[in-house]
Amino acid sequence: MSMRCMGLLLTEWSTSLICPAQQYLLVPAVGNKPLAALFFAHTPLVLHIHAAFWHTVWVGALLILGLMVVGYVLLRAARRREQKLRQTLQQRAVELAEARAAAESSRLAKSRFLADMSHEVRTPLNAVLGLSHLLQQSPLTPGQLEDLTALQGASHTLLTLFNDLLDGSRTDAGQPDPTAAPFQLPTILQPFEPPLRVLVAEDNGLNQLVARRTLEAWNVEVTVAANGRLAVEAALHQPFDAVLMDVNMPEMDGYEATRELRRHFPDAQQLPILGLTAAILPEDRALALAAGMNDALPKPFEPAVLYTALAHCTGRATAAGPPEPTASSPVPLIQTELRPDWSLLEELAGANTTFMVRVLETFLREAPRQLTALLAASQRPDLPQLAREAHKLKGQLAYFGLQSLTHNLEQLEISAKADNPEAVRTVELIEQQFRQVLPLVQARHDELAASV
Repeated sequence: MSMRCMGLLLTEWSTSLICPAQQYLLVPAVGNKPLAALFFAHTPLVLHIHAAFWHTVWVGALLILGLMVVGYVLLRAARRREQKLRQTLQQRAVELAEARAAAESSRLAKSRFLADMSHEVRTPLNAVLGLSHLLQQSPLTPGQLEDLTALQGASHTLLTLFNDLLDGSRTDAGQPDPTAAPFQLPTILQPFEPPLRVLVAEDNGLNQLVARRTLEAWNVEVTVAANGRLAVEAALHQPFDAVLMDVNMPEMDGYEATRELRRHFPDAQQLPILGLTAAILPEDRALALAAGMNDALPKPFEPAVLYTALAHCTGRATAAGPPEPTASSPVPLIQTELRPDWSLLEELAGANTTFMVRVLETFLREAPRQLTALLAASQRPDLPQLAREAHKLKGQLAYFGLQSLTHNLEQLEISAKADNPEAVRTVELIEQQFRQVLPLVQARHDELAASV
């Protein structure tokens, strides 16, 4: 058969799929009689057509396997990243916890340092202020009174500076000032009637003397115990109307002694216990109350504060109640020539003239504003605010040795705290004295500034 005829036959054949393996039978279809019988009567024409390699099963299997491998690799990578992130977060959490613990430890250490420093400074100050207060009640010559007034002014100045230091630390720590609220106190303290019996638990000899003399001046019977253990023994063997409990004592401190006393005297009204502490941080007062004390007073204590606390917790009346301030009982003032004594400032500064200049600049900037606030409080009048402004202005004068002006401001503060309307009358003299001081301070500032 010629190639031409073969081509005609092939173009007329139809293909039919024999099996999925791409095997096909070519059968010519011309009319009703197959032409293939003429050429392939006994042997059909079978064509094998191979599929493209990417359509094969093994390629598909490899593809699936490859996708599984890629997925596995990606999953492992994601898990490693997740584990690393978890480890990082855990590490950050540990570091944060350590930082918080360090900050809390630092805060507690700072508070403890302030408490210790407060105790060390306030203990001798308590003796100085207490004894000077007692001396003031005795007959004195004018010269002795002036010297004693200067001593009291210097002591209060030191106490003010120390309180300002603690106030700054409390502000940094976000703690409130426990002495910020005004407290109304009597100015003349009358003896108690009938006499109170008070147990004083105090280990410091000078503080024992101050407490005894102060209480005996109010007709109080005093028993002294040198530590907490002796105080508990004394209270169990004889009756007392109140206990003054120092918190820092050897053998048994005031907190433990108070807890022991409360085991025998659970009723706080039956045996009131007033804590005396040189540490005035809020947590120290909280510890005192938690131990069972009725209240806690700071050292050095103001006699009027102690007097009021005793009268309140014992319910005892006085022989004659504190008289109301009247025009016939004016606040004692000192009117002397104002001559600043720069020795305290010079001693504090050493050879640092720049420091002295800055102190004087601060005074010249701040003190006039405080005087304006003082005058405004006196004009309203607002006696609690007047007392606070007098206290602030007194602190500004701490370095200048102006004893008469410092004394007058102190008397104004005391009188205003006692709600004495006569306090307003002293403001005019204080303003006059202050106006005399300003040019003296300015001159000293200019002199020192020129030498820097």
